[in-house]
Formats: sequence, C-alpha cells, structure tokens
Amino acid sequence: MNLNLNKEQEAKTKEILRAIASREKSKAWEAQEVLAAFMGPTIDQVLDQTALSNLVFKNFSYDRDSDPSIPLDLFEGNTEGLLTVWSQTLAGGLMTNHVSGTEDFRFTTESIDSAVSCGKKYAQNARLDVVNAMINKMIQEMLVKSEYLNWATLLAALANSRSGPTGLSQVYAGATAGQFKIADLNTLWTKIKRLRTSWAGGTPTSKPGKGLTHILVSPEVEGDIRAMSYNPQNTTALPNTDESTALGLPDSIREEIFRNPGLTSLFGVQIITLNELGVAQPYSYLFDDLYTPVGAEVTFAAATQQIVIGVDASTNAFLKITETGDNGGATEVLPDDQWVRRSNKIGFYATRTEGRIVTDSKSITAVVI
Repeated sequence: MNLNLNKEQEAKTKEILRAIASREKSKAWEAQEVLAAFMGPTIDQVLDQTALSNLVFKNFSYDRDSDPSIPLDLFEGNTEGLLTVWSQTLAGGLMTNHVSGTEDFRFTTESIDSAVSCGKKYAQNARLDVVNAMINKMIQEMLVKSEYLNWATLLAALANSRSGPTGLSQVYAGATAGQFKIADLNTLWTKIKRLRTSWAGGTPTSKPGKGLTHILVSPEVEGDIRAMSYNPQNTTALPNTDESTALGLPDSIREEIFRNPGLTSLFGVQIITLNELGVAQPYSYLFDDLYTPVGAEVTFAAATQQIVIGVDASTNAFLKITETGDNGGATEVLPDDQWVRRSNKIGFYATRTEGRIVTDSKSITAVVI
C-alpha cells in the first residue's frame, strides 16, 4: 500500500511529522494523535479491500459499550429449538461449538493488536516513506491474524458438521486422487444442494441459499483448473470400457480457460485461492487436526492429500463481527507512550476488536483429492 496524497495533503503530513519531532512535549504529542487519527481509517479501508475472507464472511458491526449479540432466529428457519454455532472466543485459541436456543446469541470477541516504532529523526526529516512502511506493517500483522481466525473458524465448522438425512460428514471423496476435475465441482454443487432442505426434510419452497457460490482452492488446484483446457475430464467410460475414454470439456469452455490463465470463476462459481491450502500446508494440517472421520466417512491425511472447500455465501452463515468506536471505524490507532525522550523514538499501536461465527453449517462442504 502506498499513500496517495495530493500536494496539499503531502505538505500538511510533512508538517505534522516535523511537529512530532518538536522538543515541546505537548506539541509533539498532539501531532502524534493527529497522525494516529489518520492511520485508523486508512487501515480499515485497506483491510476491507484486501481480506479474501470478506468474499465469504459478511461483516456485522456493533457499537462499543453495547451488547454484542445477534438474533439467530433471523438467520435461518429452525424447528429443533437449538442452533449449533461455531465461534472463536480467544485470539489464537481453538474454535468452540456453542449450542444456543433461537434467541439472541451473545458472542465473545478478541482484540487484534499491532505496534510499530521508528527513530524520531525520520519525523524530523518528514520521511513519508517511513510512515508508509509503518502503516503497511500494522496492516500486514492485523490482516494475517484476522484471516487466520476467519478461515480457522470455517474449517472447524466444516470438520465437525454432520447434517443431511444420513447424518454423515459433509466431506466427500474426489473423483481422481491427487487431481481436481470438473466432476469434483459437480459433486460440491450436488452435495450443497442436498444439504439445503425444508423443515420436513424435502424440497424447500423458497431457498434461503442459492447453492455453490465459491470454492476455496490451493495454487495446485488452480493449476488443475487451467489444465482442464487440455486434459480429459470424463470420469466414466464412453462408450465402452475397451474404447478410448478421453473426453475434454466443450471447446468454448476450454478456450475460455486457455485464454484466461488467471480465471476467477468456473461454471459461475467464484474461485478463491489460498496459499495456506494444499498438501502439507498450514490449513490442511489444521483441518486434519479438527476432522475425525467416523465409520464409512472419507479419511484425510494432510501430508499427502488436500481439500477443496465449497461455500454457499448467499446465506448469512458466515459472520465477522467488528466493534466500531466513536469515530465509526473498527481500528483505533493511538500514540505509543512507552518511549521516553532520551530513546529518540516514536511509536504507534493499533487495535481492533473482532469475532467470527458460523451459524449454518449447511452452507459448507468439501471434497478430498
């Protein structure tokens, strides 16, 4: 991220930086507070635009000092009287399964913090590049923490969900070991449709969810999708098992993939690529720790396999809760008062209060490849 300032804004910012280096303590502190007030909204804007989890998680905000709760009965029709809600209650802690009646669900939140500092000489020289680097550092630290917590909550909900008429896991075997094929996308479409039923277990008259809207994939699976432009995709022998079974996608689809190597959607399903997914990758190991297959359910080994996750983001199933302060923003940046004058340093710390929950596990499924 780079600060895009016009000449007037740049001149004013440099004036503030020089004031921070002032020998007058009150003047220097006031200038730090002015710069901190500018940093908060900037961090909020970048986090809102860059966080991939925002494609799936809907933001739900509440005012500071108010009751942090949501009416769960507004999010889905429920006939059992109880809802299972996956949430994370402590930064870096495990996600927990909370069972609640169809009333207000009072969730817990945690603080995500970051602190940076630099030599006071950079303020004296009005070094905007240093200010830019400080803001970037805070953004990166808060982004990686928030993203991990969001995806970890989603993985916990997926690994422990058992729904549908059979009561089996919502994780299924892929068509071909080690390769993502168009048949796997079809499986995700079918399974997520099957999970969404009426109160009687039949066809719903009005769907609260549209079906499969997003898939979370690794870079390797993204490569498999590009390979669909030149590899066969059929999974059954045509017309007989003793004849050639190589059958590609229709030419128009293969050409579209070939001409757009950075394809962002397939069959109307948006593709979200996460480097943390894949064989022997962090999110795979996390899912492996959370997932315990029972009976005939598909097994998973993070060291040799990976998952492709299908999500119905048209529902209000995935919520990220943020606390907003007096200025209407989620991130508060304040001058760091730990530096004494002889240290010749200035610093800032940023904090935002967040929580995340999954209210409807029928909006998520996966295949193991």
